Amino acid sequence: MRCITSFRTRLMSKLFQLGGYVGAMTFLAACSVYIPPAAAELAQEPLCIADHPHTITVEIADTYDSRARGLMFRESLAEHAGMLFRYQDDRPSSAGFWMYNTYLPLDIAYIGADNRIKAIIAMDPCPSIDPKRCPSYQPGVSYRSALEMNQGYFAKYNIGIGREIVACPQNK
Repeated sequence: MRCITSFRTRLMSKLFQLGGYVGAMTFLAACSVYIPPAAAELAQEPLCIADHPHTITVEIADTYDSRARGLMFRESLAEHAGMLFRYQDDRPSSAGFWMYNTYLPLDIAYIGADNRIKAIIAMDPCPSIDPKRCPSYQPGVSYRSALEMNQGYFAKYNIGIGREIVACPQNK
């Protein structure tokens, strides 16, 4: 079990200011929540969306730990960058994502086995240090993968439900 040092340092300082020793100890108890360690570096791949002029660089989250960690603790994400969560089998419509320890507002596109976007949901950071108080963003449709991007990306580029994820052209 571990907490990320920079996050812990900032929060410990604030808790000592607000709640003294008791507040700080409460935080340390909350750190017993399992947070998978960061991968040394996740594989990156180009991802293209039909009729979209930009190639998206995605980090691939295809293991339990990489999917559980996702974009936690990130403070920025390039405009045409994201994280692609891959699964071996279809995920049920109730299997959602949450924003615990995620600082960036994100959009998530749930993608079916046919490589078409099935649902898009805007997700806001969860301010709670208690993961049980963070909402789950359920797609309401089964999906095979999910693409997280900066919030507003899909709307900005008019990418909606039904759009297909396609092989990137060699010269793109």
